[in-house]
Formats: sequence, structure tokens, C-alpha cells
Amino acid sequence: MTTPGLEVVYYQAQDLLIAAEIVSPSSRVQDRVLKRQLYAEAGVPFYLLVETDGPAVLFELADGEYRESARSEGGKLTFTEPFAATLDLTR
Repeated sequence: MTTPGLEVVYYQAQDLLIAAEIVSPSSRVQDRVLKRQLYAEAGVPFYLLVETDGPAVLFELADGEYRESARSEGGKLTFTEPFAATLDLTR
């Protein structure tokens, strides 16, 4: 969220800093392709895609398209933008 302290049920795209999707077996195409495209069109700066049977990838929006900025290794995803974090995906 780009607006600290904002308390609402539904967030506008311009209020999001990062969108995260965990790929579901029942909606793989939507999670991997359609939602990624919709988030990019809405201008969400970062998109995190977590595969249940593969790597997690953080994408950054550049020139209207997402480009990979970090990929998990050994079950951990480390990145510095949009904030510094390490996600343990082994649990």
C-alpha cells in the first residue's frame, strides 16, 4: 500500500505498492498471465508470483511491462525493492 494508515475494504490500484499471487492449480493461467497483465495495466509497481511447485518471482513494472527483479533460490526470496525483505517459502 502506498498510503500508510489507509483503512478500507477495497483498495484502488493507485494505492497498491505490490500485488502478490499464489498460483492455484485451478487458476494457473489467470494467476500467471491474466492477473499479471491487469496489474500492469493498472500501474501496480511490483508483482510477486509465488508458485506452489516452483520458484517465487518478484517483478517490477518498467515501461508498462513487468520485468523480473528477483527469483527465489533454495526456498528463499530476497529483494531490496520496494523494501528490503527475505521471504522463507519452505514452510
